[in-house]
Amino acid sequence: MDKTMKAHLKLNSGLSVTGFFLLVLITLMMRPLTASAAQNTGSLTLQCVFSVEGGERILVGDEYAIVKIAAAKQTEGGMVYTTETAFSRFDCDWLNTASSDLNRIAEDLTDFSQKNQLFTAFAVTDNNGELSFGSLEIGLYLVARTKTAPANERFETDPLLAFIPEEVDGNVIYDVTATPKFSYHSPASDPALPQTGLLLWPVTVLAVLGCLLIICGSFLLRKEHDSEK
Repeated sequence: MDKTMKAHLKLNSGLSVTGFFLLVLITLMMRPLTASAAQNTGSLTLQCVFSVEGGERILVGDEYAIVKIAAAKQTEGGMVYTTETAFSRFDCDWLNTASSDLNRIAEDLTDFSQKNQLFTAFAVTDNNGELSFGSLEIGLYLVARTKTAPANERFETDPLLAFIPEEVDGNVIYDVTATPKFSYHSPASDPALPQTGLLLWPVTVLAVLGCLLIICGSFLLRKEHDSEK
């Protein structure tokens, strides 16, 4: 084998090794992109617990429902949300709308969804006060309590809007956990008779005096009657 052929084989071997390493490098570089592109679903977990002084009240047995309000699409500039046709009347810039306005819209969306039976999934809180909705397409979801367990009737909560995914401190989270806010309403006290403002001891004294006057009056009348005889 002459020197030219040996050099050619050596060159081909070097190119093969280089090509192999380049292929491995490209594969490793593409894996995060592929995983990111494939991440088009997420989940939503609710933790329904009311914090009170000295402990917690776990709200068990309540039913919640969800429905997708807007579809999400990943772009170079971030997530873009497109309102679903059924909810076009509520369309707004979801990412840049104030929280107070979103809360108001969530209440209107709940009334609209219940009236038109638009909720698509339902779940009930377990013994830990938790429930989960899995395999959700990325987007904006309305979450509302649709049934309340008798033991939880005094705990009120408002519907909420949940973004899937959500961004926290620069991290994109597809498995979202939300904690609804609850308020507790004390039972109304039994109606009581109006207070007159009088103390008991004057009433007792007056009653005794009244009895004494009656006795004295009766005694005087009897004495006068005896005198006439």
